[in-house]
Amino acid sequence: MSDSPVPYYTALLDAHPWMREALCLTWACGLGEGDLIRGFGGDPAAAEPMTIAVFEQLTRSEGLDVVKVGPAGGEWLLAMEGYGFQGSRREVLRSLSRRGQAVNVYWNINAYNHFSYAQDGRTVTVFDMSGAGDRYGTDPAALDNLMTGLPFHREGDHQAAGLALAERITGCRLTLDLLAATLPSAVFTPVPQDLVPEDLIDHPALADPFLQDLLAEPTRAALPAIGHRMAAIVAEDAGIGDYPEVQEVLAGSGPPVEAVRERLLARYLGLAAVAEDYSAGERRGAALWTMYAIGEINAQLGPDPNPQRRDRMVQGAFHPLRPDLAAQFEVLTRVRDHLHLSARG
Repeated sequence: MSDSPVPYYTALLDAHPWMREALCLTWACGLGEGDLIRGFGGDPAAAEPMTIAVFEQLTRSEGLDVVKVGPAGGEWLLAMEGYGFQGSRREVLRSLSRRGQAVNVYWNINAYNHFSYAQDGRTVTVFDMSGAGDRYGTDPAALDNLMTGLPFHREGDHQAAGLALAERITGCRLTLDLLAATLPSAVFTPVPQDLVPEDLIDHPALADPFLQDLLAEPTRAALPAIGHRMAAIVAEDAGIGDYPEVQEVLAGSGPPVEAVRERLLARYLGLAAVAEDYSAGERRGAALWTMYAIGEINAQLGPDPNPQRRDRMVQGAFHPLRPDLAAQFEVLTRVRDHLHLSARG
């Protein structure tokens, strides 16, 4: 394509440096303004016209999540966030695209960025705009023709390229007037994380009866069983199920939890001594991996009340390697986190 809109967007961004710092814009078609606000977790009934000054005050100074929506052109609507990222989340894009399409362009002050395109409730392609070679989604190459000639690389203006690609998809040119317009806006509560990530939908490992029952009715009463299952997954994946202290955890009854934690710590510190020996070679890597597994086993016993012990054991660094166990572990982690969040209100 020779009619590249990149020069226009480079000029727009250069003329307004605040746009270079952080931006999150989401285009959607096939839905109304109320549906767009609702897709972000807002209440359309609470939306009211908001000037750019008020929008800036709420988002920059007060740190609230606010979405401003308006017509972008044709059948497309545009949702604007101030220093947010919710429109870039799969949970939001999948919802907004269920009856059409959704496009998101996002970058932040830390140089993190990505471009996302969703259709019919599925994420079609997502990629880092500063290096678009590595894409993922249901059809990573879906936008190849539209990406022709756009500078999606570190040496080019990849921010302008992202806005240009959004224009090629939607047929709508982004203007400063639209960004600064007084439009319906609403403070919103971010939609919760999907319990099953899109990439794991229909994964055979999730047919496990325990997981099926849990997903059908996640309740706080299931937290101990979730922790036990996660510990069992870690033990199997890391090959440490024969450690006596791990067997005590998996047995679910036996010595007091405090005594088991002390034995886990002793095992952890023994492995740490090996990991600190750079001459250990492959043994060092295996020791680090097992340390992370032990730390995760300890975490599944619940919050450690001993701050000294807690600070000495790394937790949250273990992720199963076996694909089926990794899928189950990810879903269990999400359900557990969801239950903890819901308990906090």
